[in-house]
Amino acid sequence: MLARRLATNPATAHLAVVNMGIGGNAVLKGGLGPTAVSRFDRDVLGTCGVRWVIVFEGINDIGGAPDDKVMTVASNLVVAYTQFAQKAHQKNVRVFYRYVDTVWWA
Repeated sequence: MLARRLATNPATAHLAVVNMGIGGNAVLKGGLGPTAVSRFDRDVLGTCGVRWVIVFEGINDIGGAPDDKVMTVASNLVVAYTQFAQKAHQKNVRVFYRYVDTVWWA
């Protein structure tokens, strides 16, 4: 949907979208496939010409955590998101985070 929307605007029609999302994925551990922490460098920073990244990860980490571990998982997610932003900024890549209906950038 994002690629179609960008293509219809002359100012953004030259941009491409690469979707490296994995449904059921997790940032820290568990989920389907390798974690976002283990694949961020390859999937994002290893993509030629990348200028922006939208991170929509963490829901499965929180949802799969036992009640007594949710705050620990949330704190660890903040650490991971911070690492994503720091690595991206070193490569002049802007980071946008999406969590449910909230979007913010770092």
